[in-house]
Amino acid sequence: MKIAFVLSHVPNPRMYKRINALKELGDITVICVRRLNQDVYSLINIENVEFRIKELIVPPFSKTMRRMWVNRRIASFITKSLNEIRPDIIYTAGLDNLQIVYTYTKKHQAKVVYEVADLRESFINNVPKSFCRRVMDSCICTLERRYFSCIDTLVVTSREFYNVHYTKFVVKEKLFELPNVPDLSAFKGFERKTTGEFTIGFIGAIRYLSQMRLLIDASEKAGVKVFFAGGGSVEEEEWLLRSTQGKPWIEILGKYNYTRDIKTLYSKADAIYSVYDADNPNVRIALPNKLYESVYCGLPIIVAKNTYLERLVESWGVGVCTSHTSVNDLAACLERLRDDMSLRNRISDNCFKRKNEMDMSLYSDKLKNRIQELFETNCF
Repeated sequence: MKIAFVLSHVPNPRMYKRINALKELGDITVICVRRLNQDVYSLINIENVEFRIKELIVPPFSKTMRRMWVNRRIASFITKSLNEIRPDIIYTAGLDNLQIVYTYTKKHQAKVVYEVADLRESFINNVPKSFCRRVMDSCICTLERRYFSCIDTLVVTSREFYNVHYTKFVVKEKLFELPNVPDLSAFKGFERKTTGEFTIGFIGAIRYLSQMRLLIDASEKAGVKVFFAGGGSVEEEEWLLRSTQGKPWIEILGKYNYTRDIKTLYSKADAIYSVYDADNPNVRIALPNKLYESVYCGLPIIVAKNTYLERLVESWGVGVCTSHTSVNDLAACLERLRDDMSLRNRISDNCFKRKNEMDMSLYSDKLKNRIQELFETNCF
């Protein structure tokens, strides 16, 4: 079996888990773009996995003509690679990539797996829109329906993505729920932090800068230490360095290698920060990997109110919820976590009850079975 991953960036930790899960099934090729101006994720070489990488500076959407030219170069690179590989299975994400895959499958037989980690805000935002915006959204929906006709399996990391949008044009039989639970091999030998000053860890891509600023200001007010681990665009990384300059209680660790570094990063934290902009419709329904990783490690997670993530965290009893805009509210949460040991012990106990569910291997076999079924269907 030949499997091609078609990605718009160097694989993130979530995609590396998919690659590692499926490499047992056959030959894996990863076709991806390294965005030199937004090189967020580290490249991790995997034995017997071929990487085909196109290095480009990708202009912002505001630079329409330059962006279109770069997109054409990316499409040509991906199409050429697919023509050479002739995969049985194509695993992709992002509508731009799906358009390329859709065109490819018009001439070549291949089963398509499409993974969703977020939605266009316009699909889930009920605020009034201008006429031009409504026309644009309608055109995008029409294209999306066309491209989705080539999909054989829709993978979602949050069931809400399907409930909110894809239920309109993807039959339930094609749905495959795959929570972003950790690959426990990366946490082998993990030891919880037991000494030193109370420390909040932010582990992940640097984005939603207002909520990064919120943590910086609230940590100063509460008197707790913070570390940031993860990369972002050049502008986002420079912003973080400027914003934390002269603040000795904050440590900037930069990009990390997930497989090598993740257990060490979690062992530095007493609690995990996962507050994003809850005014963003995607944030309100997404379930980040930090939820499952913090539960496995027995650490409290701090999340934004009025989100699907808040509902799960409160239901499971594994963290605390805060306003995504109020420094005082977040500072109070940080102080409560630092000072209330009984609260942290209750959270740790609740995490332990669910720890065995936080294992990618439980879902890897189901994913492999689904891919194997698609391959066998393709053979007949």
